[in-house]
Amino acid sequence: MGDTPIPPSEGTPSPLSSSTSGVFVQSLFNSLLRRLAGTVVLLSILASCSAPQPTGAPASSPSPTVAPPSPSATPTPTLAQRLDLTSATTQGLTLHYAPTTAPIQVQWVVDTYARAKELLPTTLAVPLTEATVYLLDQEAYTQIIGGNHPEWTQGYFREGEAYINRAPSLIWDESVPEEERQGWLGLHIKEITQMITAHELTHLALREHRLPRWLDEGLAQYVEAKMAPPESAARLLLQRRYKLRAAMIAGLLPTAAQLASPNWATDAQGEADLHLLYDVSALIVQAVAGQQQEDGVRRLVASRGAETPVDALLRQTLQPWLNTPLPEEQAALVLCGLNRFLALKDQATDAWDKMVDSPTPVYLGFQTWLQLLAADLDGLPADTLVEEIRATYANSVAWWNEALESYSQGDFLTGNRLFRLSTTLSNTANHLLPQAWGVYLIVPCPLLEAQLP
Repeated sequence: MGDTPIPPSEGTPSPLSSSTSGVFVQSLFNSLLRRLAGTVVLLSILASCSAPQPTGAPASSPSPTVAPPSPSATPTPTLAQRLDLTSATTQGLTLHYAPTTAPIQVQWVVDTYARAKELLPTTLAVPLTEATVYLLDQEAYTQIIGGNHPEWTQGYFREGEAYINRAPSLIWDESVPEEERQGWLGLHIKEITQMITAHELTHLALREHRLPRWLDEGLAQYVEAKMAPPESAARLLLQRRYKLRAAMIAGLLPTAAQLASPNWATDAQGEADLHLLYDVSALIVQAVAGQQQEDGVRRLVASRGAETPVDALLRQTLQPWLNTPLPEEQAALVLCGLNRFLALKDQATDAWDKMVDSPTPVYLGFQTWLQLLAADLDGLPADTLVEEIRATYANSVAWWNEALESYSQGDFLTGNRLFRLSTTLSNTANHLLPQAWGVYLIVPCPLLEAQLP
C-alpha cells in the first residue's frame, strides 16, 4: 500500500494572511498598552500601525490560506489480498494459493509451468514467458467463476489470469457415490492438477492469437493430454472417440456452425451438447496430429484455423479418422471375442468333466468341442495389442487336443502331462486378461461392436 498523507497537527500555523497579521498587531498593541499606559503619543503611533480597513485592491495580494491535504483513498485490495492468499513468484510464474494448500500441490503447478514453457514453443510454436495463476479451494473457485462457466470444468481463464480448483469435486454426476469420488481423486489429484494447469496455461499462451473458440479449446485439450500420464491420456482419447462415434451414428455430431460460434456456453442446447463441442474440438486437433504430425498442428495455429475450413476438417479429417479403428480399439474387439470364447470354454469344461467321470469315456467324441473353441479363436483378429493372450489360449486348446489323442490311445501318462501343459497355458492367459480389460475395454462390448466393423 502507498503511505497516506498526514494532515497538519493542531496548532501548526498555516502561512500568514492579512487577517492573521491584524491579530498579530493587536497582540502587540495590548502588550505595549500594559507597559506604557497613559502615553498618548505612543497610543497614536500604535493605532496607526494597526491593519488598515481595505478600500479596494490591496497594494500587495495577501498569501492565500492553504487547506491541509485530505487523506488519499485506501487502495482497493487485490484478489489475493481479499482471499488472504499466499503469493510466490518464480521464473515468470506468479502463483497465488490458499495457505492451507499442500506444498506438494503447489510444486505440481510450478513444475507444470516449467514443462509448459518448454513444450508450447515446440508443439504449438507459441512462447510462454510469464503467467499469473490462482490455485483456489472449492468455495473461492466457485465464487470467482460464478455462473459464467460450466460447473464441471475445474479451470478458468480470464483477462490474462488462470484460476484452478485445487480440490475438484464436480466432475461426476450425483449417481457416483461420494466415497468413490474421493477415492478416485486421491489416486489422480496430481494428474488432474497438472492437466488443468497445462490447459489454462495454453489458453494464456494463445490469447494474442485470437483463435476461433473451437481451435483454442482443442489446442488446450491437446496440450493437457501431453501433460497427463500416458495411460490416462490414452484412456481419455478412447473415451472421446467412442462418444463421438455414438453421436455421429445418432446424427448428433456438432455442426461447423456450432463449432464456429464464439459463445458456446450460451448457444449450446444443454450440458451434453457443450461436452460434445469440447470433445469434437479436441479430436479435430488430435486427428490432424495423427495424420500430419505436429507440423499440421502448428499450421492450425499459424493460420488461425483458416488453412482448412472447419466443415472440411469435420468431413475429411475427423469422421474418416473415427471410422478407422485404432490398435487399442482392435484390441478391445479381440477382448470382447475372448469373452465369448471363455463362456464357450466353460461349457466345454463342464462337458469334459462329465465325460471323464463316466464309466466309459468317449474321448474322440469330445473333439467337436475343441474344434469349436479353436474356430472361435481363429475368427478373432491377429497381430493386435492382445495377441499374446489370444495365442496362449489357442496353444492351450491345441495341447488339450493332443492330450485327447493320447487318452484315446490309452496313453494316460502322456495324456496327463499334455493336459497339465494345456491347463498351465490357460491359467497364464487368464492371468493376462484382467489387466488388458482394464486398459482397452473403455465401453461395454455391445456398444463397441456396434460402432466398429
